[in-house]
Amino acid sequence: MNNSNKKSFLLAGLIFNIVCFILLAISSSINIFYTFIDWDSTSTADAVLISVTLVNILLIIISLVGVVLSSICLTRTNLQVEQFHSKRFLILSTFILDVVVVVLSVIYMRIVAVDILTLFITLALICASVFIYLDYNKNKQQYKKQKSEDNK
Repeated sequence: MNNSNKKSFLLAGLIFNIVCFILLAISSSINIFYTFIDWDSTSTADAVLISVTLVNILLIIISLVGVVLSSICLTRTNLQVEQFHSKRFLILSTFILDVVVVVLSVIYMRIVAVDILTLFITLALICASVFIYLDYNKNKQQYKKQKSEDNK
């Protein structure tokens, strides 16, 4: 039995991640720029603008980390089942990072307003995380099946 299999869903999810994280970093940078332009003197506006700025800065930092993690995970798309299982934590951390970014994007859209670009990026990140989880789960089932066959 050939243990090497191509994980096309993982590859598609990671490519979606890289593109979405780059777009999210650019979008958040532009949002910070316009937030500083709209700075107002009222205390309520200052609190909202500070929270929007902090969420955008957090999105930029997480996006840069996400690009690095997704790029590293691209090398794991052609690994054998055992090797993939031993290096699964980086892929899980990429999946968790996707979920965190989706939650932060929803919080951002709730605080400010629904930004169409952020909405599309969030939907694409949801698709990417589903793709990543599909191949992770498939490999997990293959690993369990292979271990049960080896024990017989």
